[in-house]
Amino acid sequence: MSDLPRDMEEEVLCRIPGTSLGPIPSTCKSPKDHSSLLVWNPYRGCGQPRWIEHTHNHHKVDKHLYGHLDKYMYGLRYDSSRSYKVLRFIDYLPNFIEFKIYDFNSDLWRIILDLLPPRDWRISFDERGLSIKGNTYWFASSETRNSFLVCFDLTRETFWSPLPLPFEAFPDQDTLSLSTSVSEQLVVLFQMMEIWISTTIEQSTAVFWNTKVFLSANIKQLADPLWQFWPSACFFIDEEKKVAVVFDKNNHMGDPTHEVAYIFGVDGSLKQEVV
Repeated sequence: MSDLPRDMEEEVLCRIPGTSLGPIPSTCKSPKDHSSLLVWNPYRGCGQPRWIEHTHNHHKVDKHLYGHLDKYMYGLRYDSSRSYKVLRFIDYLPNFIEFKIYDFNSDLWRIILDLLPPRDWRISFDERGLSIKGNTYWFASSETRNSFLVCFDLTRETFWSPLPLPFEAFPDQDTLSLSTSVSEQLVVLFQMMEIWISTTIEQSTAVFWNTKVFLSANIKQLADPLWQFWPSACFFIDEEKKVAVVFDKNNHMGDPTHEVAYIFGVDGSLKQEVV
């Protein structure tokens, strides 16, 4: 990445998915069929890695998901006092299969499934949540509505009402991904491609979006006529430099083992860097 400015190179390295940086473990499994979850934030100085032991409700997992334990989704809350909470669940509409919160202060998992309000939406298994200011956001959909955002408030330990997107998106068809800005606003990547930034997030009630798109680019024209990013692609924006960096496997260059940073400028430019 020698062609990139130093600060941009550091930002790219910080955002690369862990599988591309080497052997960073996330979970392990013991012979007793207990799993351990690793919580470690190397970029915010949270100290030593923390291993959290937990068990699975195998009766429900086997019944609904044929024993697949890779369908869990997670949320994270942390603050300046290093008070951490971890949310762990599986969504299988109309019910959640397990819904637990681990509190670092008590060193215990708590089941809060019975405290959740009724709902008619679901979060797909492959959705990657985004945690900001103690809340975690996911894309969701229902039989009567196309894609929207749902948010779990890890402080109050409840879901907000569904939140609108600045465009119409169709579940299982459109590419959608979440990120955040330096000012901790929501950033959404949509299709081929548009990037939108929120202006205000009102606790538990609404999210407001900038009326002007931050970046719009024709990926098929700039990169490849058959190009499409994977759902939940990892990306970030630099509002000062007016660029967006999207990470994807190097499938179109004949080497899918490498991660590629696609650097889009608001001026319509595109650079590709193998990282």
